[in-house]
Amino acid sequence: MTADEQTGFEVQIEVEATPEQVWEAISTTHGISSWFLPAEVVDRHITFHHLPGETSAAEITDLDAPRRLRFIEDDGAQATEFLIEARAGGTCVMRVVGFGFGGKGAEDGWTAALFNLKLYLEHFTGQHSFQVLAGQIVPGPQSRAWDALQAAVGVDDPAVGARVTATAEGAAPLKGVVEGRLERMITMRLDEPAPGIGFVGIGGPDEETVYAVLRTYFFGPGAEELAARDEPAWRALVAERVGVAD
Repeated sequence: MTADEQTGFEVQIEVEATPEQVWEAISTTHGISSWFLPAEVVDRHITFHHLPGETSAAEITDLDAPRRLRFIEDDGAQATEFLIEARAGGTCVMRVVGFGFGGKGAEDGWTAALFNLKLYLEHFTGQHSFQVLAGQIVPGPQSRAWDALQAAVGVDDPAVGARVTATAEGAAPLKGVVEGRLERMITMRLDEPAPGIGFVGIGGPDEETVYAVLRTYFFGPGAEELAARDEPAWRALVAERVGVAD
């Protein structure tokens, strides 16, 4: 699943959804924002909102609904392609192919993002999410940051299938089951304080640029108010417990 680490990557996941449902999730403002980053899709332009205050722009260069979408960033230096293939039995394979990315960080990030996509399509498709985004660049190395982030939220390398609770003072606990797991990334299907998706992870292109991120996608009644109320507490936790050197 990995191309030349200096030039690109390829990851994929199988989901219980139609090609049209997957297309809606990858090509529209509310779709992308409900499992990936908050974004606006206008004509052939996408604006992504990453960490607080950080945005990036992408241009859609190829559009073949519901099979293929390709966009470029950084004046064409990076390209990302979504490929959708229907399978028998009502499932689809979604592949993400990236070009112009160095190192393993991009591959891990998209693998974790596809865990989100699977949960969204199989449990929340068509619904709007309201996100909590707590994240920033933190002191490395990544192993230090991962230990600090886990200790801060109260998890300890849980396996897929484990039930976990993440906490922050002033915020409702996040309770759910681990559905996806990488070395330093955890994806959860949440049932409290609202139905949704939770992500806790460390990433970055190298040991000098390390990102600590806690992100949730809440769905259903009261989700907007919950996200707005609790986001400051989660941001403070990451800043004060992870964003400082030992």
